[in-house]
Amino acid sequence: MPDGKRVGKWLFFVAEKYIDDTWRNVKKAVEDGKLWKQAKVSTAWRSKGGVYVVCVYTYDCDDESDVMKIRGHLREMGFKKAASYKSDEQTIAGIYSDFTSGFALYKA
Repeated sequence: MPDGKRVGKWLFFVAEKYIDDTWRNVKKAVEDGKLWKQAKVSTAWRSKGGVYVVCVYTYDCDDESDVMKIRGHLREMGFKKAASYKSDEQTIAGIYSDFTSGFALYKA
């Protein structure tokens, strides 16, 4: 996975019945250069209720233009629901929370 303090990620929560198709589409978008070079999905762990987490990375959490450009591509791919974004620095610091708690650098 990416390293460095500036890297960040969009977080999407996807129901189990949609996860295979969703991941296939995200993977293809990364391979086609529409998204930055990294993404991951929580295939080994499911949260309560059969929901998976998909993370789509950006190279610099302070580059709001790029962060929102990636969000735009994700919307075009069908990620219409609200999503949150956080830096890897927040992840390393152990900041894990729900969407409403204010941990996100961006919400869109």
